[in-house]
Amino acid sequence: MIKINEHGRQMQASFDKTMQSFDERELRAKEHVLPARRNADGEDTSILFEIPEFLQPEECADLLQHLEEYQKKQEEAKGSIVQHEPGHVQRKRVALDDDDLNTGEINWAKEIDARIRKTMRQPEVSGYFDPQLSPSWYFFEYEHGPQQKLEWHYDETLTERGTRKSDYHHGAWRESVMTVGIYLNTVDGGEFETMYKRQRGEEVTGVKPPFTMKKVAGTLILFEGTRLWHKVNPVNSGKSFGLFTVFDFQVRRT
Repeated sequence: MIKINEHGRQMQASFDKTMQSFDERELRAKEHVLPARRNADGEDTSILFEIPEFLQPEECADLLQHLEEYQKKQEEAKGSIVQHEPGHVQRKRVALDDDDLNTGEINWAKEIDARIRKTMRQPEVSGYFDPQLSPSWYFFEYEHGPQQKLEWHYDETLTERGTRKSDYHHGAWRESVMTVGIYLNTVDGGEFETMYKRQRGEEVTGVKPPFTMKKVAGTLILFEGTRLWHKVNPVNSGKSFGLFTVFDFQVRRT
């Protein structure tokens, strides 16, 4: 027999109410067409998807509390969890998997995946198919200060042999292509920016002004991090929290 305490009943009631609200709101993803570096088909634009109010305020608060408790345990076990690469990035970063996002009342990994697929059309990227949300997640924390930021970069493409039997049979490979991020609180500063990057040799130029998005609690973004040059600005006050993962795709064989 599974015992549910009063907090569990309250959480479940809140979750049921939120799910009904989520269904009734019929959210739709905003699509921002942005200049990007060319892909194999010669395309030089990409779409950044934005879903405001993907999580409700109480959901952000509950999930953030869960993640901060997990982060504290990691700090106690491993010591410093600060990711520091001089001139590029400084922030707290904690790695999680799907099980770590299960609060007991809600399995957030499954819930986030279901909401993305319900809210927007299936992510499509030329040369790839079968998008799957990765079971690997990162919880990021940026504190106020000029060093707490993420400089201009492309996300690294992670490649692995597929885990499905059909993948092995066909010798298929899967690659991380699209970055997924959820902002868990609203902050002053810490904006996400993306800008077209043109490079010949050592010369780099950009087309300004860049596309800028403020960090608002509950907003989800999904974009081709491997093709969109992007960065995160310093926070002007307080702390900024976010949960990130990737959609990996099976490489389409020609």
